[in-house]
Amino acid sequence: MCLKAVYGAKNCTIYILCLICALFWGCSSKNPDTPVHFYKEVTPTIADFSYLEPVLKEAQKINVNVFYEPNAQPAIGNLEPDLKVWDLLDRNITSLMSQRKRSIEINVPKTLAEMTRMSPKSKQAWSNKDLLELSNTIDYSLESAKKGEFYIVFVRGYFKDNAGHMRKSVAGVNLTGTTIVVIFKQVIKKIRSTPSSNTRSIVEQATIVHELGHAMGLVNTGVPAVTDHHDSVNGAHCKNADCVMYWLNNEGENNLTEFADRIKDKYLDPNYSMFGQACLHDIEMF
Repeated sequence: MCLKAVYGAKNCTIYILCLICALFWGCSSKNPDTPVHFYKEVTPTIADFSYLEPVLKEAQKINVNVFYEPNAQPAIGNLEPDLKVWDLLDRNITSLMSQRKRSIEINVPKTLAEMTRMSPKSKQAWSNKDLLELSNTIDYSLESAKKGEFYIVFVRGYFKDNAGHMRKSVAGVNLTGTTIVVIFKQVIKKIRSTPSSNTRSIVEQATIVHELGHAMGLVNTGVPAVTDHHDSVNGAHCKNADCVMYWLNNEGENNLTEFADRIKDKYLDPNYSMFGQACLHDIEMF
């Protein structure tokens, strides 16, 4: 199942989205922990994004499957009377796929009833190997990925890097070469928010959008960068500071909340995309 899909892969890097405050570490290529690689004994070969061409050029639908551990439930409900929290992911997937100029059905769950509650995993730390094994519990396969099936998995605990360090700054990862995104809910919960501000919910959605961007091959990993916007110094990120794929917009508690605050005046617009035009153009030209 999943391990076959990842074993047949060409680049098994996990791109990470970090939350950092005074106690947290940086998240860029200047940090020795970024990017994080799977252990060679777990993934002897690397992923080639072989699902991307079928998804972007052939798939008739994008179907988002959401799984969560108890006490790691995704944020749900409304941001505004006519805007649900998960409409943000829906709209941003739509903005990406609309670049393909063909009709694609987008299915994103909006309530817990449409999501799947997993049994408790009782893990304080998640290693690369643990994340691969987790994918078995959600019946992931490369064939399902090629059909446009994406998986967002919310877990308790924290990411553990190759050196065995618990990374309490890592909010989300994409298992590169797969359509799986893992969200570490305990990190999201550290974001300061009030019921009226919805900051934590917006940060959570931006985290998912960022990691889904990596799953879609951005930036310059699977989907080539058509213009000079790849910030290679900081990994697979965009040079545009207003794009969700910009590394600093996805690093640090202050930076993340600032990004959430910046888009609060924009996300009510149904045509607004967190992705910058250069990233959208990459998807269009793929």
